[in-house]
Amino acid sequence: MKTIALLLILLSLSARSNVRNESELGLTEARGNTQNMTFFGKHASELNKGKSLYIARGHYYYGKANDELNLRNWMSEFRWKRTFAKRWDSVLSQKVEGNRFMGYEWRTNTDIGTAFYLIPKKEANDRNFLLLEFGYRYQYEERVVADDVDNGSHQSRIFIQNSREHSKTFFTMLSTEWAKTHGNDHRDMLTIEASANANINSTFTMKTSYTIRYDDTLQARGFEYSNDRILTISLVANY
Repeated sequence: MKTIALLLILLSLSARSNVRNESELGLTEARGNTQNMTFFGKHASELNKGKSLYIARGHYYYGKANDELNLRNWMSEFRWKRTFAKRWDSVLSQKVEGNRFMGYEWRTNTDIGTAFYLIPKKEANDRNFLLLEFGYRYQYEERVVADDVDNGSHQSRIFIQNSREHSKTFFTMLSTEWAKTHGNDHRDMLTIEASANANINSTFTMKTSYTIRYDDTLQARGFEYSNDRILTISLVANY
C-alpha cells in the first residue's frame, strides 16, 4: 500500500516541465483449468536541477495461482546523483523493499558510491550508454525465517547497465547488480534484468523483460530455490 501511495504522488509531478516520468503497467489473467492472475505496476520520476538529478521510483508485483498467493514484492526508492567531473557522478540512495518469496518481509538498503559512464549519453534521453556504479551498502532486513545471523550487514555493491538503440523504434537494455556481504554470512546476491523495447509512438512503448534475483543463502534457510525469475510484458508511458 505504501508503494501504491508513492506511485500516485509521483504521478502528480508530471505537470512540472523539468520532471521526466516513466510509468509501466502489466496484467495477466487465466481462467479454466488454470486459475492465475498477475498484476504489476512501476513508476519513476526524475527531477533535473543543474548538476543534481533527483530520482524517486517504486514498483508493486502481485500474483495468485489457484487462489494462492505466489508473488508479491514491492519497492520504493529515492536516489540523488550529482555530477562532479566529466563522466563521473556521486550517488546516494535509500531503498525500502519487501519480498517474502526471496526470504525477507522487508528490508532497507542505504547506498553511497560513484557512477562512471564508460559510454556517456550525448543527451538526457539518449538510449546508447554504458554505466558502471560501485560503492558501499548498509542493509537491514526482517527475515521470513529467523536465524542467528545479524539482521544488519555491510556490503560491497557493483552495478552495470548497458543500453543500445538498434533503430529509432527499438532498443535493448541489460542491467546487473552484485552485492557481497562482509561479516558472518559471506552472502552473495545478484540481480539481472534484460529487456527489449519497441516504441509505439513518442509516448508509449511495449516492453518485454526477464528478471533473475539470486541469493546463495536461500536454500540453506529452507527455500526450494535460490533464485526468483520473472518474465513480464508491459506497456510503458514516458511523459
